[in-house]
Amino acid sequence: MSNEETRNEEFRIDKDTALALLFGAIIVLSAVQFLQLNAVSDALDVQQLQLQDVKARASAFSASAVAGAAPMAAATGNPAAGNAVLPSNLQNLPDMVGGC
Repeated sequence: MSNEETRNEEFRIDKDTALALLFGAIIVLSAVQFLQLNAVSDALDVQQLQLQDVKARASAFSASAVAGAAPMAAATGNPAAGNAVLPSNLQNLPDMVGGC
């Protein structure tokens, strides 16, 4: 055997060893992806809780706004009956914007 063939024999990897290394690399990559997926899932859970909190606050705000608008609607009259009374800051609105 020549010197070059001896070197090739030293660096030759057995087929079973190559498959074992490949299989090990796949397992390591799968574990890393599992950890990443778990972190993303946790982040989404936190964001979902924050979104529910924001929705609850918005719902409470809109409920209080509707409750606050009821006395205003009663004070301005019934627009369907044609007797709507605008608040004082809106009565001169066409004059303020150079109305038509």
